[in-house]
Amino acid sequence: MARPVYVEHALPFDCLLIGLGALLFVLGILDFYAPELFDVGGWGYYLVSIGFIVLLAGVLLLYGYVKRVRSFNKMMAVKSKKEFVAIKDELEYTAWRLPSRFDEKVANKKKEFDVK
Repeated sequence: MARPVYVEHALPFDCLLIGLGALLFVLGILDFYAPELFDVGGWGYYLVSIGFIVLLAGVLLLYGYVKRVRSFNKMMAVKSKKEFVAIKDELEYTAWRLPSRFDEKVANKKKEFDVK
């Protein structure tokens, strides 16, 4: 089964959310403090609120992605077949939550240790 577009391209989407949230937040702040530079009328409060929420969501999603990748890399660093078999299910689940290129790494590791 193919992964959703968001999972396949998680890193660019998370960075896009962070950039969009930061832009909206800054534009909302500019509306308060420098209305001669950027004026949206009474929408400054909404821009700040929406920008903050989108920025926070982007940061949390990026944190989760980076945490999963670090966990995956730590699990892939095992050197013995016994350790690999013990963490195989957790490794496969972590790879399932990451882009498909991580599945290929798991398949190669399985071949290396001759595990099904």
